[in-house]
Amino acid sequence: MQITTKITNLDKIQIGLRTFAQALPGVLRKHLSAALGRALKRSIPYRGGTSYDVPERGYVRTGLLGKSGRIEQRGMSYTILVDPVDKYGRSYGPLVVGYADGSGQARVHYGYWTTMRSAVELELAPLAVQVENDLRAGAEAVGL
Repeated sequence: MQITTKITNLDKIQIGLRTFAQALPGVLRKHLSAALGRALKRSIPYRGGTSYDVPERGYVRTGLLGKSGRIEQRGMSYTILVDPVDKYGRSYGPLVVGYADGSGQARVHYGYWTTMRSAVELELAPLAVQVENDLRAGAEAVGL
């Protein structure tokens, strides 16, 4: 017994795959950028000036931590940078929100400020589902 099948409209399938592949970086970039922005806001809930959504702790707030937080993109790589400097020229971001590996947060800030590592992990957790939904919708849009 022999089964034969014929593929028709191969050119449409190829165009659909190409269109879908070209959309992938944009979908991933959109979701990743938004998730990191939420993580930055979760770790440093800055409201402008010297105001944060973190209880006062008896030290003078300058707003430099909130103003220094930003996301940089290089190609498909993203980096969250937090680099405030006190009046003596010392960087203190890691003392408040920790290093990338989650270490470094000063004891006085523990339990009040979410470490950047924890914030990123919390925001990236649901990302796979969001990206999958967008990719599914994109595949359906191009007929895949």
